[in-house]
Amino acid sequence: MGFQRPNACASTMDPLVNPPLTTIPFWVQIRGIPFQFLSVEVIGEIGGAIGEVHDIDYDAEAAS
Repeated sequence: MGFQRPNACASTMDPLVNPPLTTIPFWVQIRGIPFQFLSVEVIGEIGGAIGEVHDIDYDAEAAS
């Protein structure tokens, strides 16, 4: 899978009009966590290894 047109958004940036990006927030879905480790704390640790975690959407009832 992946992007069908990876270069579709390529353009020149003017630093006075478009300041350089330092961070880009994005959503991550983590699958395959063993049931005995499935908790908000573990999900937070995994997300923290990727970057800064802003929010965790976890439904314990749906996970069981």
